Amino acid sequence: TRAMGLPDVVDIESTTLRGVALLTGRVRLFTSRLGTAHAWDTGAADLAVREAHGSYTTFRGDHLSYERSRSAHDEGAIATRDLDHGKACEAIREYYGLPPEAV
Repeated sequence: TRAMGLPDVVDIESTTLRGVALLTGRVRLFTSRLGTAHAWDTGAADLAVREAHGSYTTFRGDHLSYERSRSAHDEGAIATRDLDHGKACEAIREYYGLPPEAV
């Protein structure tokens, strides 16, 4: 991630534990790959990150959807705290080879 201009990321399996690492300052961002983050995985972390004045969105910068008809965040998910969220989204999209979009 340093090559993308972002800090190193710690490999943590649980979305909830990633959220805790973000909130305690162990990491400044975390991601979930395309289609791997589900509403039941992200809901609590999303609330906690936003309450701590962080951002948790899709790779495109859209708010995560919790509609009943969709269980996975197909666009991937990224949470940041104390970083420029738009630049982090841009770097992650570039890393995954996704088209650039305005955030």
